[in-house]
Amino acid sequence: DAEPSYWHAPVDHFAFPSSNLTFRQKYYVNKEHYVSGGPVFFQLGGEGPVKGPPRGYIAALAAEHKALLVQVEHRFYGESVPNGNVDTDN
Repeated sequence: DAEPSYWHAPVDHFAFPSSNLTFRQKYYVNKEHYVSGGPVFFQLGGEGPVKGPPRGYIAALAAEHKALLVQVEHRFYGESVPNGNVDTDN
């Protein structure tokens, strides 16, 4: 299994960079079939945790097109939770 990576995503894209609040957002990268200059296939995780790089049809397409595969966990799911919780209080 692939190891997850994390980046510091802005909490509010409309207030960034005047507001520098960020949260850790999980993502996976699969370079197995990638050839320099090839396309990047991006998949945004759905309503649940992301547990690895994309699989299935998109992975088959990546092999065919020598693409880099990236999957990002959707905010508020899995480990990618702004402010560390899902409370709705401001």
